[in-house]
Amino acid sequence: MKYRPEIDGLRAVAVLPVVAYHAGLPLVPGGFAGVDVFFVLSGFLITSIIAEEAVIGSFSIVRFYERRARRILPALFFVMLVTVISSWWVMVPYQLEDLSQSVLATVFFASNILFWFEADYFAIEAASKPLLHTWSLAVEEQFYVIFPVLLALLYRLGRRSVVPILVVGFLLSSGLALFYNQSSPSATFFMIQFRAWELLAGALAALLMRRAPPSSNPLLAILGLLAIFASFFVVDGTTDWPGALTLLPVLGTTALLVFARADIGIGRVLAWEPVRFIGLISYSLYLWHLPPLALLNIYYYGDVPAFVAVAAVLLSFAMAGLSWRFVERPFRSSGGIRLVSFAAIMVAAMVPLMVFGVVGSRTAGFQAFLTSRIPAEFAERVIDREAEVGARKGIWASVVGDSTRPFPVADTRRKILILGDSLSADLMVATGGHSDLFPESVFRRFRLDDRCMREMVSRFDDGALRAAGDSRCEREIQGLNDAGLIETADEVVLAANWQVETVEGGIDLARALGGEDMQVSILGVAAFNDMASLSMKLHRLDEPVERFFFRNIRSKFLRVNARLRTLAEKLPQIRYLDKLHLYCDAASESCDMLDKRGKPVIFDSAHVTVQGVEIMARRIARDQWFE
Repeated sequence: MKYRPEIDGLRAVAVLPVVAYHAGLPLVPGGFAGVDVFFVLSGFLITSIIAEEAVIGSFSIVRFYERRARRILPALFFVMLVTVISSWWVMVPYQLEDLSQSVLATVFFASNILFWFEADYFAIEAASKPLLHTWSLAVEEQFYVIFPVLLALLYRLGRRSVVPILVVGFLLSSGLALFYNQSSPSATFFMIQFRAWELLAGALAALLMRRAPPSSNPLLAILGLLAIFASFFVVDGTTDWPGALTLLPVLGTTALLVFARADIGIGRVLAWEPVRFIGLISYSLYLWHLPPLALLNIYYYGDVPAFVAVAAVLLSFAMAGLSWRFVERPFRSSGGIRLVSFAAIMVAAMVPLMVFGVVGSRTAGFQAFLTSRIPAEFAERVIDREAEVGARKGIWASVVGDSTRPFPVADTRRKILILGDSLSADLMVATGGHSDLFPESVFRRFRLDDRCMREMVSRFDDGALRAAGDSRCEREIQGLNDAGLIETADEVVLAANWQVETVEGGIDLARALGGEDMQVSILGVAAFNDMASLSMKLHRLDEPVERFFFRNIRSKFLRVNARLRTLAEKLPQIRYLDKLHLYCDAASESCDMLDKRGKPVIFDSAHVTVQGVEIMARRIARDQWFE
């Protein structure tokens, strides 16, 4: 295929917003859409090469996979090795265990499946996963397992069937994405069956250009670029993705591939040498940019100074340039490094990665070894996240599982309904599980995701809920409606791990409920930099532990709490419950966060431990929240 420099420029357009998004720059809230541009590009380029070889009868699946391995593996393994070594000095056991699993999954191009099970791409925790971005490589490689063989087979059976069959695949995959993007958002984001249509869009563009190469059209090319840029600015982490708006980067990229040319219009800009160079190093830049940002996020407990993030991005550019020059280029050509030598080098790189992955996974992130390096009196105070999760299960299940039954009709106590996510479950266990501390109240709890609360407002706008649909929100709302708990409650408490983008939905619901002459309380957030990480560092403190915990309050959530407090001050029927005050005193700049064993009462960033739930309950009673 004739080299098109404007395509390298398009790679630059794809990678830069992804880097900016992960660096936390607010200018591109939809920067993650750059990955969708890459998907279309990959489908286009691979199909162009396969179709060219299939037509002249020279296509070889072995040679195809050799080219892919030379393109993908050297830089990927190099970045993974550096990341593993660097992570050893920054991460604590549970994070090393997560990384070990990520390494194994990435080596076998299955990281998208792993992250589907364990991570929401847009969640706070995702920012601390150095290999999260490899999910897109897994999607592409899974596509390449099937697509080249299928395309070559279709060419042998009859060329006329190729485009219609790929159109069917495009429609089927995109239809599945639209159908499941609300009920299964993590699956639709990470899994190949919901992403294949984007690669197929590029494949169809390549095949149609072979049949009837269109002339350049500068206007359509500019419109395509504008559509891509629009996706970076009009969507964010709350948008269904992939969804209808994903057509912006997909169709925009397709238009540029079909109508842009390097000698005219926007194609000339994309082919400009500085832009083209960024495109040339885009693969290495994509690999390098996230690990340092994730490790810094861990090192700074989630609050990375802006100048440090910028320095990390600049380092990524430098490493990408070096990686492209000294790793990518030498390995890509079969004339430079022979296949046998290439395979031997890749195995030599893969073996230590797999050893790290297997050992780290089976030893809970080298837990025993790392804890043994801490003084004994402090090692006993280290939070074991997995142990806490397991210890909570039985207690939480017995209290929360029984909390959706109707309020007792004849009971004269105040009936309090708690709505929200997993933090509302913690509140239910603290109150309903310690009923002796709250003799005047009876508690019930129902799950209502904070991202669904704005939709719940329609219950009060329309007077009645529509029939439950397939989305998770509709099912939760319908279940709450069927339970009849709101109608019989004296007070509703909204409790969630409020984010900047979801707190307004909670506020809307609080207003709607308050308008029904009901007491509404909205619970603030008490979120800290990860307590499991902090507990590993208590032996190194040169300041009071109470001050240390106060310094590690997540500042982002203080702004959320301020928004909630302002709401309560303006609306008399709504009150603000200051959860942070249960642990911290702003005047003395200290937080009382240790139980009688000397362990933090929160085991991650916001969820209470088994020991901590009783402390939480007693402090709620002390502050007279429900009297």
